[in-house]
Amino acid sequence: MTFQILLSNDITLLLIPLAFFLLVVVLRALFAKNLPISKAWLTIKVAGFGILLSILVRSLTIPPDITPYIEEIQGVILFFCMGNVLAYLLVDSYLEFRMQGQVPSFLRELMLLSVYLFVAATALRVIFDINVKSILTGTTFLAAALAIAFQSTLVNVVSGFHIQADKGFKRRTWVWIKDKDIEGEIVNVGFRHTTLLTTAEHKVYIPNNFLIQNIVHTIGNRDEKATGINLKVQLQYSFPPERAMTVLLNALRDVPEILPEPAPSVRLDWFMESGVQYNLRFYLEDYGMILKVRNAILTRVWYAVTREGFSFPFPHREIIMRESEPPFRMSAHGIQWNLRQTEILSPLKDEDLDELAKRVHLRIFGQGETVVRQGEEGNSLFVNLCGELEVSVDGMKVGMLRGGEFFGEMSLLTGEKRRATVVAAGEVWIIEITKGALEPIVRSNPFVVEGLSAALERRLEKIKEVQLFSKTAPQGDVRRDTMLVKIKNFFGIP
Repeated sequence: MTFQILLSNDITLLLIPLAFFLLVVVLRALFAKNLPISKAWLTIKVAGFGILLSILVRSLTIPPDITPYIEEIQGVILFFCMGNVLAYLLVDSYLEFRMQGQVPSFLRELMLLSVYLFVAATALRVIFDINVKSILTGTTFLAAALAIAFQSTLVNVVSGFHIQADKGFKRRTWVWIKDKDIEGEIVNVGFRHTTLLTTAEHKVYIPNNFLIQNIVHTIGNRDEKATGINLKVQLQYSFPPERAMTVLLNALRDVPEILPEPAPSVRLDWFMESGVQYNLRFYLEDYGMILKVRNAILTRVWYAVTREGFSFPFPHREIIMRESEPPFRMSAHGIQWNLRQTEILSPLKDEDLDELAKRVHLRIFGQGETVVRQGEEGNSLFVNLCGELEVSVDGMKVGMLRGGEFFGEMSLLTGEKRRATVVAAGEVWIIEITKGALEPIVRSNPFVVEGLSAALERRLEKIKEVQLFSKTAPQGDVRRDTMLVKIKNFFGIP
């Protein structure tokens, strides 16, 4: 019934949007050049087509089976035109006037969506007699599926609501996104992203969800009277701080764009690697001028500092040339003295020991470190200078070695495998004498071999007597001639 009443007055109802938008076009052409004209020409054309269609329907005989479809088309045209009028009045007129022409696209799109949803729901009910409730009930599963599919978009839409409600993100606000090092002015907040205009006049589109979940610094707003800015400058360490701060403050006062109130200031900020860092604090009426102002400040600072006879620090490195030294050292005299006290080396002359002292190595072991391991190959002798060593055979402790004692003589002179495992009970200092250190002396003085074999014989007999290494005590023949053969074979002496 309501739909039939509307159809009977459709020409009159269509003349309203037609006349309204024609008036908007005329006013814009004559007076208000900035008057919004969105949807005007489209509505004029659709309304004109609807009036022409109504006239034809009234003047022609239409078959009854086609009449319902034509009436539905007329109804859709009528609601479309009236919806455009309502959207224009609420969004393009009221919001533009209320917000002085600075309507965020997010709010505009939200209002337009609400108007058109209302008009569409009314048209479905009036024209097609469809209840919107039944549609929503029947499409619950579909709505849930769409919500999952468009999860990212929905998150950005919800985040957009939060941004719109937060005064800290209002338009004309300058922000700095720390993680991405992006600095710009908020010029628009949309459904999916927020638009920033950088100082370089580049537009950056930031997803709304990213703004909500990351650290964002607000720098200032164009509508505020002053925006505080910090600028870091480094000067030489030789430039006295009081004098340096005076020079920098005078440079700030010479820039016309810097506001006199609040007054600019300079503070010593930190001692950096290459120079002293100062913080220049000043205020601007518009942060958008920062590139111009920074250029002016730094230019003036350069001239002012140079006139004072100083320059700006730059990264540098001081190279110190020195020869590498071993972490542990012992005097040559100390090493020679300890070698003379070693019984197995007693056949060597003083000049031989002095020569040997130049080739030995000082080894330092910490508690729990293994010096030699039972069964391993070896060709060196160890002299314990200080500290205690624990000796074990087949995993069982058999004795201790203290300062002044030595071990490994069989490996040094005959190349036999290690007979025991020796572990440092604490920090120990040890001299290691290798085959390579002793070999030049043995080859140049063959008679030394006999003395070494005699000393080794005495050593092995002594071990047998005290049973210090009971399980590894030498077995079989330990006579001097036998030891002499082994030593000669090991050092390759005929």
